[in-house]
Amino acid sequence: MNRRDLFRTLGLGGIGLLIPWQLSAADFLPGQASSGALRLGSNENPYGPSPAALEAMARYMRDGNRYPFELVQELVKALASRNGLTPNQVILGAGSNELLLNAASWCLETKLPVVAANPVFPVLGMYIERFGGQVTHIPLNAQKAHDLPAMLRAADKTPGMVYIVNPSNPTGTLVDHQALLDFIKEASQKSYVLVDEAYIEFVDPAYSRSVASEVSNNPKLIVLRTFSKVFGLAGMRIGYALAHADTLRKIGSYQIFPGISTNAAGIGAALASLNDKAFVSHTIEQNTVAKQHVYDSLDQLNIRYIPSHTNFMMFDLKKYSGDFKADMAKENILLQQFEDEEGRWARLSIGKLEEMGTFTEALERIWKK
Repeated sequence: MNRRDLFRTLGLGGIGLLIPWQLSAADFLPGQASSGALRLGSNENPYGPSPAALEAMARYMRDGNRYPFELVQELVKALASRNGLTPNQVILGAGSNELLLNAASWCLETKLPVVAANPVFPVLGMYIERFGGQVTHIPLNAQKAHDLPAMLRAADKTPGMVYIVNPSNPTGTLVDHQALLDFIKEASQKSYVLVDEAYIEFVDPAYSRSVASEVSNNPKLIVLRTFSKVFGLAGMRIGYALAHADTLRKIGSYQIFPGISTNAAGIGAALASLNDKAFVSHTIEQNTVAKQHVYDSLDQLNIRYIPSHTNFMMFDLKKYSGDFKADMAKENILLQQFEDEEGRWARLSIGKLEEMGTFTEALERIWKK
């Protein structure tokens, strides 16, 4: 069986079985932890789901014996309306991860090389490389943001797909909105541009905004979103892509039943969350306060950090001699650690203010050992 037949026969589920990502991206996962550990490694929303989402989950669970065909269409229509698009420009997935894997399958089958930042959220590039596809990794710039000029040069040499995460994960940085629009216009003359906006709701509109409005004018632009972050529905697995209808048909061809990998309770929660502006505002406000508490503590300890536009941040471990992630795990606190050309960094999810107080107390203890 060739690769094309494998994709068509197994779909996304087959890829998941062939490549358990626990074996390939262990550094990006929180790992095992003792009971009651403080989870600060997966960028989860500590305040959600909202009361409205919980009520919707309970209501739609009563129809859990039925496939959610109608609900899928209801959410698709709501998302299309919200973004000024038509329903055939929206597709759902089991979190944005499923859609990243669908895009990876498409790139592999059609031999599209990919240009991506390094470090960046690893799912797309990891799966492409594990199946023998080509990924060109471009280091972040001095501000720990995507180096758009370097990425454009790379894409010009090997046209295919460019993967942009904005705000970036793991750094929490942004690219300038106009610079990103200019990049998309230029890069999409030869390549598809996939912009992952998992954390866009956390961004102050004064700094940046979504590029979803460009989808109707650019058939090579794909925008990914998720309900996992600001809406607090990580466990419900609801993500979506916005793109030209022809492009979405290509991505959707790698789903066995497009949209039905989602679930009724999750879709109901997503529908309720879309209009819950009070909950979103509360999450963003509390995130800002808790993040500032961490900034203040890092300043007191003279630890370099990168200001973040998201619900996570990264700080420099150059002055720490031990294994910071392991030492924090001994404190029953889970976070992430990674390396780039400058050295070691910690990536910290922002929890509730009292949780960040627990973190900063542990930080002070182990940092001064």
